[in-house]
Amino acid sequence: MRPHTLYVIEMIFKMIIALIVIAFIIHYLITEYKLNSYREELKKKVDTKERIKKMNKESNKKC
Repeated sequence: MRPHTLYVIEMIFKMIIALIVIAFIIHYLITEYKLNSYREELKKKVDTKERIKKMNKESNKKC
């Protein structure tokens, strides 16, 4: 094989590795975003439950 062919093969392998790394980074960012939005939803649910409990306690005190 000529040196030129080896160079082309090496460049192709480098591109494939770079694409795999980019894919993993994008995958990590997407999962991190999903986790953050899920955490925010959980916080909202917990906050609403606590508010409902407080309102129930206040209404029980009034009666």
